[in-house]
Amino acid sequence: MIPSLFIVIDKIPVSPSGKVDKSALPEPEVERAVLESVYVSPSTDVEIELTKICEELLGIGRVGIHDNFFELGGHSLLATQFISRVRERLGVELELRVLFEAPTVAEIAQEIEKTTMASSTDRNRITELLSRINELSDEEVNELLALRKENR
Repeated sequence: MIPSLFIVIDKIPVSPSGKVDKSALPEPEVERAVLESVYVSPSTDVEIELTKICEELLGIGRVGIHDNFFELGGHSLLATQFISRVRERLGVELELRVLFEAPTVAEIAQEIEKTTMASSTDRNRITELLSRINELSDEEVNELLALRKENR
């Protein structure tokens, strides 16, 4: 585990018992200067929704489409929440590995486009096959079923 961000503080806050007071530690603020990528705003509805999800989960304003989810402070638990919110809001089922392999909004948007295009193609093909089946007579259907049984 490698920290994605370091914060310099003058003094570590301690509780009355002498332990580190984690609640008194400052919240990290990711600045654009810390990130390697230049801010590019979202341009599609999918990119806009994905950046909103990132901003909510990471507590950061202005996430660009080329910003890396993990460089912004994301981790595996937040990644599962991200995938869950994508499913809820966009109706797209992505595997968790997609976020690890394609950790930017732009890359995830491309994956979503591929997924939705593939499922759209499958739906079109199923619709076409069903219409062909509906055009068959009962006799033709029975012949096809008989052939299928013979080939088993």
